[in-house]
Amino acid sequence: MIVFPDKFKMTGTDAGRSADGRDIINLQITVSDTGTGISKEDLGKLFAKFERLDLERNSTKEGTGLGLAITKRLLDMMNGSIEVESEYGWGSTFKLTIPQVVTSRESIGNFKEKFEKSLGEKAEYHESFRAPDAKILIVDDTRMNLIVATQFLKDTGLNIDTAGGGREAVELALESKYDVILMDQRMPEMDGAAALKEIKSHTDGPNIDTPVICLTADAVIGARERYLAKGFNDYLTKPIDSISLESMLRKYLPAEYVSTFPDKKEILDNSLAEGDLELYGVNVHSLKSTSAVIGAESVRTIAAKLEKAAMSGENKDLTPDHEDLMRLYESVMRSISSVITDEAVPAEDDDGDILEFAPD
Repeated sequence: MIVFPDKFKMTGTDAGRSADGRDIINLQITVSDTGTGISKEDLGKLFAKFERLDLERNSTKEGTGLGLAITKRLLDMMNGSIEVESEYGWGSTFKLTIPQVVTSRESIGNFKEKFEKSLGEKAEYHESFRAPDAKILIVDDTRMNLIVATQFLKDTGLNIDTAGGGREAVELALESKYDVILMDQRMPEMDGAAALKEIKSHTDGPNIDTPVICLTADAVIGARERYLAKGFNDYLTKPIDSISLESMLRKYLPAEYVSTFPDKKEILDNSLAEGDLELYGVNVHSLKSTSAVIGAESVRTIAAKLEKAAMSGENKDLTPDHEDLMRLYESVMRSISSVITDEAVPAEDDDGDILEFAPD
């Protein structure tokens, strides 16, 4: 079955009020496919258990004949319904109706537009911070989820430990200090809330004050408040993506992780002097992104201008803008360092050092 985004629709119509006086809508989901369709004589068998229709045409396809039977059972449990229209040889349209209590009338906006925007953001992704001195723990009972999260963060320089369950997480958290703990909620034996409670019960433990972020597929309204009440500092919905994950870590990682980048200025100076605009463009791009993260708009503006000029191969003198960029960026980083930690301030004669900001 091939499902096209423009043939997936969600609508809602008012359906009265619940017994406790809350508004109810009928959430309607319509999905159209370009499969082989269903003959009229088979439509009546569609939701029966272990029924596989049109075996002659579907002999190469695997399946038990339980999918739609389970779907209908779930809908029945939610007081919903499912309708099917099909043209044999051309495809089918399934319409699901599910009564839902309205918890908010706030518009969620155009889903398709947001989805397409998110794809564009992912295509342009590169890490938004580096924190080689920070250490985090990621807890999930599914190994693939641990691999994905670790890969998302591989370019940030973070030191990452992983745990495959709540008990292992507690053991690690009692042995090592972490700057942030990402904790899956739904795990066997010991779930995330229980593991969090156990970690925080050790008042002399190294992670008594460590922020713990809940990882959960529970994305309904009110979920954040529920997990905060359990003791989590915040929550992140699954499946996680690199942008949301980095944003959450920037919010909770300690601000003092500022690392020196002594060769950045030298690389930029040399690549510009040698006419290697490709190398210059790559490095000035990283300054643009770092500046955007910390809100240094003047630096970001000049860096963006230089990146565009370098990558387009414009044959003009970039030196004046380059020198302005170096002065501004150095000034901004010195200011940040003086506020965060005295040790991070470069020596007066160390004009070559450029600081790279980790999260704030």
